[in-house]
Amino acid sequence: MKFIKIHWTHSFKDSPEFIYSAIDEEGYEIKKVEVFKSGDYTVYSENINSDRLAEGIYPSLEELTFEEKIESMQAFEIDEVEFNEIWSKYLTLITLENIDRLVNSVLADAEIIDISYSNNDMLKLKIRDYKENYLEFYFNNIFKLYFEDYLNNDISHINKEVSEEVCTINIFSASTDKKILEFSFFLT
Repeated sequence: MKFIKIHWTHSFKDSPEFIYSAIDEEGYEIKKVEVFKSGDYTVYSENINSDRLAEGIYPSLEELTFEEKIESMQAFEIDEVEFNEIWSKYLTLITLENIDRLVNSVLADAEIIDISYSNNDMLKLKIRDYKENYLEFYFNNIFKLYFEDYLNNDISHINKEVSEEVCTINIFSASTDKKILEFSFFLT
């Protein structure tokens, strides 16, 4: 595995300032974090926004590095510890944002369309609301997962229980008021 950090100096509003990538032994990008000047960020992996990972073999540091009058890009290798610190930080932020987005969403008459659990810790929850909009939520560090009869079952309400280290989400059925999904995950 190789880990790359790119510092891109530019004036583009919609482009990241820093890009962190994990490259597998075959040369393919398998994880990426983009950090923007505004503080916004995006995380990509085989499970999250995978269509935005680099296609084909990842370019060399020399191919990525350039300097022009209005912009420059400096690419260099970093160690696995530094990459994992960045990756964990932004995955945790996504998880915290997804908690609030999920719990604060207006989901009356919405239903769970898909639950997928991969890599032994990443949960993807897909919900369709009454306007036929699809919402996706990602949670990492899952250690407890329970679901029952969630397909074609409208959501009545969602609650969360948060401690310093753990969050538990419960989703209830509109027709039976029974719990149809419960999952718990570590916040750090």
